[in-house]
Amino acid sequence: MPNDRLLAVYPDGTYRTVPCTYAGIKDGLHDAVFDYLKLDDDVGMYIDDEGMLNGGVFNVPASLLMCRPIWGPVVVCHGEPDPEGNTLPPDIELIQSAVALARTWEFIRSEAIRLGQDIDHVANDQTVPPPRIISLDDEAFEQYLTNGTIPEGDDQ
Repeated sequence: MPNDRLLAVYPDGTYRTVPCTYAGIKDGLHDAVFDYLKLDDDVGMYIDDEGMLNGGVFNVPASLLMCRPIWGPVVVCHGEPDPEGNTLPPDIELIQSAVALARTWEFIRSEAIRLGQDIDHVANDQTVPPPRIISLDDEAFEQYLTNGTIPEGDDQ
């Protein structure tokens, strides 16, 4: 994969590369409103921000990669941006891991379909957790902006 590409991974286990641009990310997510998730400095992904609300299918490869449930398509990238804040393509090891998970899931899913089974799990929009409201004073907000943490006791 060229080093200027990102990897889109879909709930059915298929995947493809997309340009490392805003338009490429939107294309990889089928024009969905998106959000960014970071596992660590090396692993990040853009996700369909409304995947649980719009009946998105559970994305097994992405969920295994991020160690959390994810619905809908994702676009895998490096966990940290460049110094200007631009998205960076994933390292080759991350690409290999994501592709291996996607291929494995695609095979398992196709075998289930061959056996007459539907193993796709669609999000239930009635069980989406409500948003958390967090009140922060100016000092706590500055701490959050600086290092991404919320002081003890401020999480409500």
